[in-house]
Amino acid sequence: MEYFYKVLREGGVALYSGMHWTLPVDGEEWGAWMPPIDGKLVIGANAYHLLTVWHLPYWLDRYIHPAQVSGEVIMESKQVLVRQARIGRPIVAWTPATMGEFARACAGRARRYTDSAVAPSDIRTANQCAIVAHTGANYASSNARHIIPAVISGVIVAAANARAAASAAAPINYNLAAYYAEARMQAEWLAEHLGLPLK
Repeated sequence: MEYFYKVLREGGVALYSGMHWTLPVDGEEWGAWMPPIDGKLVIGANAYHLLTVWHLPYWLDRYIHPAQVSGEVIMESKQVLVRQARIGRPIVAWTPATMGEFARACAGRARRYTDSAVAPSDIRTANQCAIVAHTGANYASSNARHIIPAVISGVIVAAANARAAASAAAPINYNLAAYYAEARMQAEWLAEHLGLPLK
């Protein structure tokens, strides 16, 4: 069984499209079904976009809602396209305090990585990575309502990994394996702390 989620802002508003999702009302567990999408499902253009637990680190925001789907489902690398969906009440464990814990875990891991794994000969990149990681950790510690997503901490790890084996003159070539490994660790953290199935 697949479990799906929708990340939204206040009022049921989607991050990038600005679409308003129908929220549960009057004590109901689920909101009304959104109208079915006509035609071919197209990423970023003609579909409802949902997430699995593994996709969550790329799209996090204030609310994480469980979602149910009907009809066609297309799995993409960082999201799921569906023909029709509805959302439930937001996951109560995803609080500002939990966001802060998650942010500190991500930034702290990136900081530890850059402190220990970047080749000493690559001082310029080591310094850049360390500055971003340290700033992220400090920012997360003082701003619990904000999130350090995989897009930031994952790229730090990937850049450090790639540059550790490269000369200072070589162009940065991000190690996607490290990037996705970091995103996976973040998804596992979220699953453990929010009580989400790893499916």
